[in-house]
Amino acid sequence: MKDETGALVVAHEKDSYLINGGTIELIPIYSNMKLFDVDLYVKHKDILKVGDLELKILETPGHTPGGISVLVNDSVFTGDALLGVLLEELIFQREIERS
Repeated sequence: MKDETGALVVAHEKDSYLINGGTIELIPIYSNMKLFDVDLYVKHKDILKVGDLELKILETPGHTPGGISVLVNDSVFTGDALLGVLLEELIFQREIERS
């Protein structure tokens, strides 16, 4: 997809330790999975400009320390960051119901 679109591959700098020699080192089952080379590492509150848009990087760690969400105008693109919050809330609610 990178070759087809010319898009940059962006990752949070806190995940740079996971990307080593083009393979992911976190989970053994994925040890042979080939990754794209990262073109740009970002950190919390960095701003990327894409045309007329400003994309603000927000740290939202989850699966990895470098999980991010992206703020664009009044919208936040969270990926699965909110899923963890919702699951924690459901677990908390069930614990209250059981007690």
